[in-house]
Amino acid sequence: MYANYVIQHILQYGRDSDRDSLLKIIVENDLLKLSRQKFASNVIEKLLKYGNAYQRNAIVREMLKVANEGTSQEGVGSTVLLLMVRDAYANYVVQTAIDVVPEGQEKRMLLDELKANEVQLVGVVSSLCCVLWCRFRHGSNPFPCPPVREAQLHLRQAHRGQARSPMRPG
Repeated sequence: MYANYVIQHILQYGRDSDRDSLLKIIVENDLLKLSRQKFASNVIEKLLKYGNAYQRNAIVREMLKVANEGTSQEGVGSTVLLLMVRDAYANYVVQTAIDVVPEGQEKRMLLDELKANEVQLVGVVSSLCCVLWCRFRHGSNPFPCPPVREAQLHLRQAHRGQARSPMRPG
């Protein structure tokens, strides 16, 4: 449990080679599995915050891979990213990625994957999902953002094909 604080300290103050080593460990040990764990997700967030552009983009590329979840129908054919958004700990990793990944191909692909699957996320709408929704709708600054209830309504209407812009009344 306490080792994660040591690793986080190394990520924040250590060398690039230390962060490269940790990136390799994360990739080899399944980003999704680690992101779903309370302490491991904190480590991944630190790597995103203090890693260089290559390291951040490498994590996003892992998020965009098709998940190897053979145990449930939910995970079959889904990207790691979509499974992460639905998880209590992993969704924080996604939020951090949206905030810190540099503009470029990986960030565009990350946001495009969220936008393309907006309807699938209707069933898991929570205040955190609404924050994510606002971020990829309005950029890195989620404000002005509709209240959670209004965002939930918009996502349900989008699911039915009746959505209007949440920022425009009427």
